Amino acid sequence: MKLKRVQPQNIDSLLENLNCNSDKLIETAVLNRLRSNWVDIIGPVYCNQTYPNKYYNSTLWIRVTHPAYKMELSFMEKGLIFQINKLFNRKLVHKINCSIGEVSGNYSVKKEDQGTLEGKENLLSIVDLETDKETKERLIKLVKKFK
Repeated sequence: MKLKRVQPQNIDSLLENLNCNSDKLIETAVLNRLRSNWVDIIGPVYCNQTYPNKYYNSTLWIRVTHPAYKMELSFMEKGLIFQINKLFNRKLVHKINCSIGEVSGNYSVKKEDQGTLEGKENLLSIVDLETDKETKERLIKLVKKFK
């Protein structure tokens, strides 16, 4: 079987043949990468209450399950934009809009070893200031649960 030689083509013409444009491809790629890294970006508290729904024209639309989450994300907007742009090593997101509705994502949060005191010296120094023995023991148990 003889292979047919194909002439090189511009990526835009290939995408046009597939009824897709480069902007749509970039938007889809950005959204897919955001969704796969969502737990690390938004954190374990918000990951199952929020969902990166749409990315267009440097704006990320996030769907949230409750108005309280919408308000909290508005306070976190600058930090989220920083985290997202850090993930891509360039400024892709300039603004975040939130809407209330059903969220599609069901992200599992990785359970790490939370039973040690390693790396928690600052918290332990605060616990050491406590004079009541029972309260001190409870605080140490609480510190062990922190990441």
